[in-house]
Amino acid sequence: MLSLTSPTAAAGGGVKILFEKELGVADFHLPNKSCILYVSECDIIAGNSYKRKLVRYRNSSSSFQELVLVENTRLSEQYFSAVQKFVVFDLGLTLLPVSGQTEASQLITQIVHGGGGAGRTPSGGGLRLSCWTR
Repeated sequence: MLSLTSPTAAAGGGVKILFEKELGVADFHLPNKSCILYVSECDIIAGNSYKRKLVRYRNSSSSFQELVLVENTRLSEQYFSAVQKFVVFDLGLTLLPVSGQTEASQLITQIVHGGGGAGRTPSGGGLRLSCWTR
C-alpha cells in the first residue's frame, strides 16, 4: 500500500484526505464514485497473493468505477504482462501503470481534481484512504 505521506504530500493542492479503517478491500475511495486498489512492486514480486486481493476487490466494489494502479518498475517489469492480462482480461478492471508511489499519488490527485475540480463533490468530500497496514 502507498505510504500515507506520499499522497498527502502530493495532494497539497487542496485535496482533503480522510483516513478510515472501514473502506473494505479498496485502498482509496474518491469523491467521484471511483475506488482504487494499489498493487505494489513488492506485491507482484512476492507471488500470487495479490490475485486474491484483486478478485475480492472486483467482487466487492460493484457500485464504484474500479481502478487498479500497478507499479511497473525495473524489478516488476518481467511480471507486468501477466498482471496486466489478469487484471484487464480475466477480471475486466481498468489498469493504470505507475512507476512508484510518487507517480501514483500525483495521478490520484489529478483524478480527484478532475481537470479543474470536476471530480469534487458539492459537499466538499475528499479522498478517502484506507489506513490498514500489513
